Amino acid sequence: MSSLCILCFGVFGVYEYNFSEGIFLFSENPLPAGASLILLSASPMILLTRERSPILRIILILGLMSAGISIILLAKKGPVLSLVVVVLFWVYFINRRYFKFVVVIALLAGCLLYFSESTLSKYRSFFKLDKSSNVRVEHYFFGFHVIKKKPVWGIGSKADLNRYLKDYDSKSFQKRTRGSYASNLLRFNTFENIVLAFLVELGGLFSIVYFGGIIYIFTVFFKKFRAPPQKNLAGMFVISIIIGFAIISCTFDTLKFPNLNWLFHSLLGLMMNLPQSSIENPKPD
Repeated sequence: MSSLCILCFGVFGVYEYNFSEGIFLFSENPLPAGASLILLSASPMILLTRERSPILRIILILGLMSAGISIILLAKKGPVLSLVVVVLFWVYFINRRYFKFVVVIALLAGCLLYFSESTLSKYRSFFKLDKSSNVRVEHYFFGFHVIKKKPVWGIGSKADLNRYLKDYDSKSFQKRTRGSYASNLLRFNTFENIVLAFLVELGGLFSIVYFGGIIYIFTVFFKKFRAPPQKNLAGMFVISIIIGFAIISCTFDTLKFPNLNWLFHSLLGLMMNLPQSSIENPKPD
């Protein structure tokens, strides 16, 4: 079902790019759209590691390709960087088995950029330090300032952040940008980083328990399955998707979106079951 969803989302994303103001996939922000495509791509990747009919395999590949095209056309740093990391994991885990498929994706991305001047212009500004980059950097200094005030329990979800600006003083915080940074906090009320958001809003106690639990899940996964990655491609693919999602989570508060939250924690549960499934149902040599 989720493999069918990613095919529909990918095709709809291309449609939105051509006939709308941008790719949103039923969201108000393009960043959740890219993150949802990354998370949903785990399903067709897992199914491709199993014996399937040629028609179904073609549909799964088309779903992944349509999602990749939508992410490339989205031209947002977080989703694009996440896509690059996932593809690199593909090449490493599959031991060059699908290297030609990766080459096709790279050529397709080049063609899309070559024939789409508007998308290419967005990529040219990737490494420029624009206003949004300065704001994200400032979030770290300001977030640490708030954490020092309430390190254990946090300030609460969706709390007013502007009241903590009164006694905030940072070397990187120029006086001429104080007004613009305050207006940015008032408008979006976010730190654009899920770890920083959890530490500030939910406190250090909850953050340690939550992220410690995720580390525990990864530890259990690798203890249950000690074989080389090539023996359990499905599990390794899920790992790559989670790492890619972690990269996107550095650019906005991913887990505050219910759909992304549900998909992410579903993958964590799936990752716990994959090693056991591989042990109970080993593939014949």
